[in-house]
Amino acid sequence: MIREIFTTEADLIPHEEEKTLTVRLHHLTNHLSDQAARVLAEELNATETLYPGADLRLIYKLVSDENPPNQELWILINTGYAGVSACALMQARRLLYPF
Repeated sequence: MIREIFTTEADLIPHEEEKTLTVRLHHLTNHLSDQAARVLAEELNATETLYPGADLRLIYKLVSDENPPNQELWILINTGYAGVSACALMQARRLLYPF
């Protein structure tokens, strides 16, 4: 899982006024990995670690925690987003409409 975290896309968002650097990790390969990463993020946040060479406290979050469940899938399905393969859309539909 750690290898996956290091290779997963992340957003780095500095907040000079709040003196924080937020690291927003994108979805991992499955829900269990996301849950494990969430627990790791909570533990890391509790340490209040400062970014080396700066006075910015690191805050770790998962992008999925900021969006309601299935929101991204809903947008992709209803807009017919061209960048998504037909297979990915079918999987998304099965998640939203399991019947």
